[in-house]
Amino acid sequence: MVRPYIRTGGRTRPTQRLGVETLISAHRHVRLDTPRLTADHRLIWLTCQTPQSTAELAARLGLPIGAARVLIADLVDLGAVRVHENRLTAEHRPPLELMIRVRDRLHDLV
Repeated sequence: MVRPYIRTGGRTRPTQRLGVETLISAHRHVRLDTPRLTADHRLIWLTCQTPQSTAELAARLGLPIGAARVLIADLVDLGAVRVHENRLTAEHRPPLELMIRVRDRLHDLV
């Protein structure tokens, strides 16, 4: 087992603001041959071929949310993934579709 601190290269703060519900998707025509990228970075990029939330990515990587945010932010900084702004309804609540998706993903974790 490798500690999250090691998997982030000792970094604890992401360069991007990423909520747990923030959706991330991969830029499909990006080369990931940068030596700085790890297996975790590549897994995030591959997983994000379909949009994933920060929380979903953390769960798939088996990492605390803070460590996942650091790794995701690396890919945002490189232009390999994009962050989708969260849309709120007129009542300043997330759309029902998002809430259903979160509920379903949480249920999958159980």
